[in-house]
Formats: sequence, structure tokens, C-alpha cells
Amino acid sequence: MLSNSPNKRGFLLIDGFRGHFISDDLEKEIKQFKFDICKTKYLQPMDLAVNRSLKKFYGQKWEDYISSSTKTFNKSWKYQGSI
Repeated sequence: MLSNSPNKRGFLLIDGFRGHFISDDLEKEIKQFKFDICKTKYLQPMDLAVNRSLKKFYGQKWEDYISSSTKTFNKSWKYQGSI
């Protein structure tokens, strides 16, 4: 639960993804709970902490699938042949 204690503050870091849009009303609500909001297009913590690992994992799965497949793909990785 969020605390409205004057001695505690929070920090909300939002990257430039347009889905992370915060309305003015929501921003006021967040600030009532003593959160500082930093909107940036340069720091992308989810890309570093989460997405990189997922992309690496699924990228390897894709590479394994492609290398073991008898199907042929074009340069855009679209399947060539009948389904």
C-alpha cells in the first residue's frame, strides 16, 4: 500500500513508450503520494532489466527452430512454400 508519510518518497521512472502516457489528473494523484515522476526517452529500464532477457531467450528458440527446420524462409523470414 502506498504511504503518504512526509518522510517517505517514491520515484516513478517512465520511458518514452507512448503506451506509458500519464494524464495530468493521474500525475496529480501520483504526486499526492509523494512520488517524483521522471519521464525520459533516454533511459529504458524495462529494456535493460526484462526485455533483453526475453528477446535473447525467444531469439535463441527462433534460431533453434529455423536451423532444425526443413522449411525455407526468405530474407524477411517469411515461409516459402505451401502451408
